Amino acid sequence: MELCAWPFPPVYTQSHIDYVAEVVLQVFGRREALRGLRMTYEPPFLRHFTGALRRGVRAAACAEVEGRGSRAAADLTRLRA
Repeated sequence: MELCAWPFPPVYTQSHIDYVAEVVLQVFGRREALRGLRMTYEPPFLRHFTGALRRGVRAAACAEVEGRGSRAAADLTRLRA
């Protein structure tokens, strides 16, 4: 009996998974220098396909926003999305 479904389709090989792990580690290592994206247009449906994005603020600026209230938390959530 299968209790948990494997999240990767069988077409992916171990080399695919190794590559993804390597890229995730590289991005994590550069996390302070990377910028996020800010959503400038959010349609009512399929926002991840048809929304408009522009470059956002650096991760350090996001850390400053934390703890300033619900409006700031909502903005931070949007910046991280």
